Amino acid sequence: MISHSATDFPCSDYSSTLKKAVLDGCFEGAKHDLKTPDSGDSGWKVGVEFKEDFEDGVNIGTGVFATEDIPHGAVIREGIFGKNLVIFNGTTNLPNCSSKSMLDVLKNFAFSCPCNWDKELQSQTHGPMILWYPFCNLNHSPSANTHIRCTKQGMEVFAARDVGKGDALRIDYRSFGTPPKWFLELLEKMMGSTECVFAGFNDFAT
Repeated sequence: MISHSATDFPCSDYSSTLKKAVLDGCFEGAKHDLKTPDSGDSGWKVGVEFKEDFEDGVNIGTGVFATEDIPHGAVIREGIFGKNLVIFNGTTNLPNCSSKSMLDVLKNFAFSCPCNWDKELQSQTHGPMILWYPFCNLNHSPSANTHIRCTKQGMEVFAARDVGKGDALRIDYRSFGTPPKWFLELLEKMMGSTECVFAGFNDFAT
């Protein structure tokens, strides 16, 4: 059974780009400019593009869309710690939180490591959190067409059913489990609010 820990993947072993992003607390380079990302270190295994996403006619921000048919079970994106994934907790690999922009990144993009989604560990001190670099931009849907599973060196997004060309790729944020206590305390202390992507901590994943 796979169980990830931030201490097993120290920032000192990260790529120079990812290490700088963590130490500086600057994830500007993780944002997409609504163009198809290159295939390099991003980890995308299928064709995707980024554009404005809508739910019931309401703009829900930048989303990711398939540019080809994706069969059920296919790997959509591969994540590797230190390459295009940051794994962190309150004491290890935590990005520099001195700027509001970094706190906004944590609020809007950080989620718990899938190996802990069904564990009580998430309420404890060191439950690990994850950030993609570049961002994944999978918006929430209760009828999601993607899911995430852990691998030895990270995780991968895969198709939960057949996905058609042009379809928005979505994931169910309710599957993320319970946010770690340390993470909620950090948000409350630094932002005055515990709003984040976890179900029950926003007005869209309920």
